[in-house]
Amino acid sequence: MKHYLRPRKLILATVLSLLLAVAVSAISIITIPHRQVKAIESEMYSVIDDISIDSYDCEIDYDHCVIQTGEDPHIIIDGFETEICKIRFSFKDPLEEGCIVRLYYRPTDGDWSESRNINVYDISEDRKTLTFYLYSGISYDKFRLDINFSYRLSDISVSNSPDSFVSVSVIDQLKDGDYSYLNPLQMAIAFLVFELQSVLIIINRDRLLNTIRRFRDFVFEDRRKLILALLFLIGSTALSLVVSFFYNRHIQGIYCIRTAIPFVLGPVAITAILFYGKKALAHASSLFFIVSMCIGLSFIAITPNVTLTSWDDEIHYRHALQVSYCGEYYYTEADAAQIDRTINYSTDLENSLLTEELLNDEYDNGWTGSNSYFSIQRFICYLPMGAGIWLGRVLGMSFSHIFMFGRITNLLVYCLMISAVLGITKRFRLMISLFAMIPTLLFMACNYSYDPICVSGITLAFAIFFRTYQDSDYKLTKGRALMMLGAAAFGCLPKQIYFPVFVLLLFVPKDSFESRSDRRFFYGIIILGVLVIIASFMAPFILSGGNNKTDLRGGSDVSAPGQIAYIFSHPVQYTKTLLTFLFGSYFNPREIVIDAVKNFYFISFYFNRTFKGAYIFLLPCLYAFLFDRPGEDLAITCKKKPGSLLKFLTILIFFGTCVLMATALYVSFTPVGNPTIEGCQKRYLLPLLPPLLMFLSPGLCLKKRNYDQIASGIIIFVTLLWFLNILLLMRY
Repeated sequence: MKHYLRPRKLILATVLSLLLAVAVSAISIITIPHRQVKAIESEMYSVIDDISIDSYDCEIDYDHCVIQTGEDPHIIIDGFETEICKIRFSFKDPLEEGCIVRLYYRPTDGDWSESRNINVYDISEDRKTLTFYLYSGISYDKFRLDINFSYRLSDISVSNSPDSFVSVSVIDQLKDGDYSYLNPLQMAIAFLVFELQSVLIIINRDRLLNTIRRFRDFVFEDRRKLILALLFLIGSTALSLVVSFFYNRHIQGIYCIRTAIPFVLGPVAITAILFYGKKALAHASSLFFIVSMCIGLSFIAITPNVTLTSWDDEIHYRHALQVSYCGEYYYTEADAAQIDRTINYSTDLENSLLTEELLNDEYDNGWTGSNSYFSIQRFICYLPMGAGIWLGRVLGMSFSHIFMFGRITNLLVYCLMISAVLGITKRFRLMISLFAMIPTLLFMACNYSYDPICVSGITLAFAIFFRTYQDSDYKLTKGRALMMLGAAAFGCLPKQIYFPVFVLLLFVPKDSFESRSDRRFFYGIIILGVLVIIASFMAPFILSGGNNKTDLRGGSDVSAPGQIAYIFSHPVQYTKTLLTFLFGSYFNPREIVIDAVKNFYFISFYFNRTFKGAYIFLLPCLYAFLFDRPGEDLAITCKKKPGSLLKFLTILIFFGTCVLMATALYVSFTPVGNPTIEGCQKRYLLPLLPPLLMFLSPGLCLKKRNYDQIASGIIIFVTLLWFLNILLLMRY
């Protein structure tokens, strides 16, 4: 490590990171959409480039909305040096009835005067255009427009002819030397991200190069096999595209390129599995990434690009939008429609396309408002989705594609983290792959949700944990310890209620540390992390008297302080309510399958479309839980297995976390004294299942040859089952 952390390389990485951060901020400035109205060329005038606009007793936001802030709101348009006989102001929205409008003017050779004003004008029937007629033959260099209501400008035009106008570039708010779009916080965050990536690449250069060489050697090891795989891919894709054309024309009556995506990515996934063959587990990391991305992108392509799809996705979208701006954020009518859920949701392709077209038009109208909010916790949780929204906006995409980009980056981060898990662990590869492809979990990864972050973060932490049990040569250095704890913190940050899982990390074998100081450092970080997580949600709760945890979505009778008082005054009654809820319904296997395995939320509730074959899907999962082998590239040098006491502690922590989740929902979401607990969904169990399954897996072994063949067959079966469900969803 010391060899690669030379000062020269670090300085070079820092300089490049700084340049990239500046480039990112510059791109954000240049590509901010819908903020600049292009001037129109005319036969009479060339476009006037030095026109400027200033505001007084009012503010002009990024959507050219003039908002009154004082007693005398007005804007001044300066820079004219030509004869003008009329000036026209165009607005994006109709002017308010009863508004007072007055235009002041200053001749080139004169001064401002109260008498030099015009309050007679022509207004269009839609109240979106004002035309003022001036004295002909006079040159004007400045105008002042007074309107006593807020309004949104779309264009300002001038003319010296009664029959024509020329638009002038006065709407652009970016004057020379004005860098109001530059976001220092965004630049600082971009710099830190690039710097961290550069350092990691420098440190792990050899490992990355070896991984690339290993993958290249595997792909080109058997050229005949590679050629056959490519021919199979080309043939199956061509056949699938033909089928997709007739399939979609038959079930939808129309054909859209997005509906052809599953017919292209399906053959890609199957070809990859067949190409890996018996080496599927040895290369589980890359294979899972290919297959899960194919499934996820297909699912994103066929489902509407609107909220109302996943649980609370309107809230997650709002937070991701905030993160995409790194501070003060701006929203359009399309964003407001997504956040307020005022969208006509339909899985019918034609209606979905019409809805997206409407949202694109609303987005093109520009920003309608702004707000300011920034939270480190929220930034980390929603960084994947926010980055996708930012990238789509930078590329100048339509609103539907920007929204889709946020979904894709969420899926991408989830698949990358699970791939990292499969690359680290020696065991549980098949089990983790199948678990990560659970329909409800992959469905949430394809939408605006932070549940996949919880699952992937906690799973990554325990993959490192179990590697210390599986490999006697695997030492838990400070870097690996920080990676494990960072992954656990990343998984617990969206929902701090999962913090008890940190306790299990204390049971890393002592001989996995290089020194006693490393072990003490590790324990200290865990204790500190747990205290910080507890303080992060307990401190606001205490300071607000519990009011900040009252979720009004539960109803008007919900009161966190009142519920806490009820629990302390009726402990026996609450204990009965809690145990009845947990063992009566929450731990019901059938309901867990319905709610946490095959549920597609809105699609399931309103269109009765769930994952077909969910119980069949669970059979391979059960097989992977019972029978386990490492990939052929890794041989376990197992020092010891988790003992019975540690397994019992795992079950205890699992149950204790469920108690905390139920209690939290009883306090924040359930009416005071209610005999049952509301809002505690079965999907909340998903982040807790990976460590539980890893600890309790009996690890029964079959013959290696049989196991590898069965594993490849299982992956093909699950992939086909997923794509079959995607085709069925396309029918509705």
